[in-house]
Amino acid sequence: MKYTRQLLIAIATVVAVGCDRTQALPRHAGVVFAHVGSADSKTGTSSELAETGQCSTGFDYGDASAIDWDATINWKYLTTNDAADCYRLNWDFSPSSGAPESGVSDVSYDGSTQAVAVINDQLTVTIGPSADQDGG
Repeated sequence: MKYTRQLLIAIATVVAVGCDRTQALPRHAGVVFAHVGSADSKTGTSSELAETGQCSTGFDYGDASAIDWDATINWKYLTTNDAADCYRLNWDFSPSSGAPESGVSDVSYDGSTQAVAVINDQLTVTIGPSADQDGG
């Protein structure tokens, strides 16, 4: 009887601890910004940062000699390491002429310092505080 009682207490403890598990969530709010060109460009598209999301952008130069393009960026929260939330960016870049490109970039965002993923000369993706991302 003594061992049965100890076994029941152990099982109840495991069940209670197992039910208390919570999935990690991002700790920092911010904005995902798909910049036309470099990270200091205020031209592009922005979306509120969430656990998962997507934004689309592109640029029409209005010049027949320039190559217009479209891009789609998907992001997903992975985990939190130290003080930073880690995200995976999946991107597709489609120029009006030439081969489309796809890729993956992992970035860490600490809530204050802008995370930057340079995709190519035409597209840079950042995650940063809302105040740093105005203009999209």
